[in-house]
Amino acid sequence: MQLTVLSVDSAHTSEDASAIARHSPSDRRGRVYLPVDIVQRFSRRSMLTVLGLGSLACRPGPVAPADAALVEDSHSSGDASSATVERYVSLGDSFTAGTGATPAESFAARAADRWRAGGLSIDLDNPAVNGFTTGDVIQRELAVLSRVRPTIVTLAIGANNIVRGGTDEAYRRDVRAILESVLAAETQAQNIIALPQPEWPRSPTGATFGDSQATLARVRAFNDILREEVARVRGAWLNLTSLMRSQADQSMWAPDGLHPSAAAYDQWAEALVRARPRIRA
Repeated sequence: MQLTVLSVDSAHTSEDASAIARHSPSDRRGRVYLPVDIVQRFSRRSMLTVLGLGSLACRPGPVAPADAALVEDSHSSGDASSATVERYVSLGDSFTAGTGATPAESFAARAADRWRAGGLSIDLDNPAVNGFTTGDVIQRELAVLSRVRPTIVTLAIGANNIVRGGTDEAYRRDVRAILESVLAAETQAQNIIALPQPEWPRSPTGATFGDSQATLARVRAFNDILREEVARVRGAWLNLTSLMRSQADQSMWAPDGLHPSAAAYDQWAEALVRARPRIRA
C-alpha cells in the first residue's frame, strides 16, 4: 500500500513536499465562535455544539512511513486539459469550517485564494459544520459529492468523535465509508487529501475536557487511523503535525480558547498550497 505524504516542516513546507504538487481545499461555511469566558460556562454536553473541530493536530510522533518522508502514489496524473475549473469540496467539522475566524479566513478559503493567485480556476464548496462527527459527515455532507463531482477533496474529522467517546473501530469504519463515497463520486484517489487534528487538548478550553495527555493520545490514535485509511485508497496525507505542534507551543488560539486563530489557519493553507501548487499535472 502506498501513500503520498505531503510533508510540512514546522511553519514551512519542505522543499521536497513542494515538488509533489496536487491538492486543494475550499470553504463556504463557518460558525460563530464564543469568547472563552462564555464557553467555559457551558456544560460538557453543550460544548459539543461549540466544538465542530476540524483539521486538528496530534502529539509528536511519526505520521508517515519511517522509511520515507515523501512516498509517491502509483496513480497516473490527471489530464490538465480535461477540465478548466477545479471543483473542491472540504469535508469536516469546525476546524474545516473555520470556527474561531471568519469563513473567508478558513484554511480552505485561504488555500483557494492562493491557488487562484497562482492562476487556477477553482470553485469551492465547504459543507463542514460545527460539532460534526464522522457520522454527521456521512449523513449530512456527502450529498454534496453527487452535485459537485469534485476534482479534489480534503477530509479533516474526528475531534467530536473523541469528545463523544467514539471508539477506534467506529471511527475507522466511518472514515472508510467517507473515503469510498468520495471515490464513488469519481474523484481521483491522489486528489483525496486527509489532514490531521491539531493539538486542541492543549488549548485553554480544550484542557477542560479532562486529562489533556489522555485526550492527546486519543487525537494521535485517530490521526493514525485517518492516515492509514487514506493510504488504503491511495490518497494523500498532509503532514501538518510539526506545524500544528508549533502553533500550540505559540498559543495560536482564537478568542474562544479552543480553535486555531486566523493566522494558524492561514499557515495550514500555505502549507497545503506549497505541497500541492497544482491540482493536476
